Amino acid sequence: MRNYEVMYILRPELEDSAVTEMVEKFQNQVTEQGGTVADVDNWGKREFAYELEGKREGTYVVMHFESTSAVAEELRRVMKLNEDVLRCLVLNRD
Repeated sequence: MRNYEVMYILRPELEDSAVTEMVEKFQNQVTEQGGTVADVDNWGKREFAYELEGKREGTYVVMHFESTSAVAEELRRVMKLNEDVLRCLVLNRD
């Protein structure tokens, strides 16, 4: 098992309940596949330095978790396919 950090940016139009739902969805994906989530930090809406997909701001979320590389890669794939996620970056913290 390795330590990972994922930062993702959600669309600014999402309601707080929808943001919470997305955060829980990604947490559950890690835990259902045998990983453990250590910490989730919702930074809230932040303005971008430049436009992303026509947006000037987005909701930033950082999650630290421990899992196998296959789980981390699957999480990245699912985030890339989700149209509510503007950007995501998965880092190996080891």
